[in-house]
Amino acid sequence: MTNTQLLISVTNTTEALIAMNAGADIIDLKDPNVGALGALPYQITHDIVQTINHRTLVSATVGEHHQSILDLNLAIEHTASLGVDIVKIALSTALAESLLSDIGFIEKVNQLKNNKVKLVAVLFADQNLAMGIMPSLKKIGFDGVMLDTAHKNGQSLIYHLSIALLTEFIEVCGQYEFISGLAGSLQLGSVDNLVRLKPSYLGFRGGVCQDLNRQSKLDISKIIQIKNMLLKYNKLTEIAH
Repeated sequence: MTNTQLLISVTNTTEALIAMNAGADIIDLKDPNVGALGALPYQITHDIVQTINHRTLVSATVGEHHQSILDLNLAIEHTASLGVDIVKIALSTALAESLLSDIGFIEKVNQLKNNKVKLVAVLFADQNLAMGIMPSLKKIGFDGVMLDTAHKNGQSLIYHLSIALLTEFIEVCGQYEFISGLAGSLQLGSVDNLVRLKPSYLGFRGGVCQDLNRQSKLDISKIIQIKNMLLKYNKLTEIAH
């Protein structure tokens, strides 16, 4: 049984070290100033990867709204070349169907696998989530799927999707052997309900920032508190089994 891990999104090397020292299992790189999945500049990504130096997993988004699949491929290639462990891309049903028939993208996925880099699709819970996309993602070769929210307006993941739907999402991910992630304006109060669903990880940004503002600095005490909650639940689950 896999324990639920903690993903913390960071914007620079200082935050990366704070998150790692507070117990984050995945250091996630993105720029909250340029969208839900805004990409950090390559130099900052490089600096964070070098600073973390394989002490924990590092994921990075390639940004949103690429002009073409070729542009997306180039962004994936460049991001992966910086040494991250996981590359995340925002995905719609239409884009997933396009990728199915794009030889260049399939080759790019195979290249990632050869280099031991995992590819995770990010679906937005507030933009007509379609569970039917899962078979396509499996055929393309994705390693995982996470849910997030596109609009950072204070409405969290559980505002948009019921626990029943989230349970279905986790179960479907399990059927396809996907890593499963839940994120989207999550806060401390969300942890108890969501960890019971047994996702691979829970992701936080605004909920662990000062004043719950995703553009503010990280609050290490909040990260530690959430990490301790996950550790406690994971331990109880292990004892029960």
